[in-house]
Amino acid sequence: MKKILIIILFCLINTNLLADKKFEKDLKKLSKVLIYAHEKDPYENTKTLSFLSEVKTVRFIDLSDTKCKKKTMLGGYHGIHLTKCFAESDPKRKEIIKYLDQIF
Repeated sequence: MKKILIIILFCLINTNLLADKKFEKDLKKLSKVLIYAHEKDPYENTKTLSFLSEVKTVRFIDLSDTKCKKKTMLGGYHGIHLTKCFAESDPKRKEIIKYLDQIF
């Protein structure tokens, strides 16, 4: 029974290592990605997405300091970059234009 348990644990550890290596390889394939995050976003926030800020081809923009207010219809802080306030007055709004200029 002990041998079976050891074999199962060995297989699980190896599977996780392979998955981690594949994930790292996939991250390196990211090219010209723009990510907005807000620390109060209940889905994905600055902490959960922080690993992407280390990828050189990813432009990570933290919107936590924006003066714009969340809109429930746009998903609260998750959709703050979709608000009229952001489009008209937030200084970080120009990052989308820079991003589009780079990819087209």
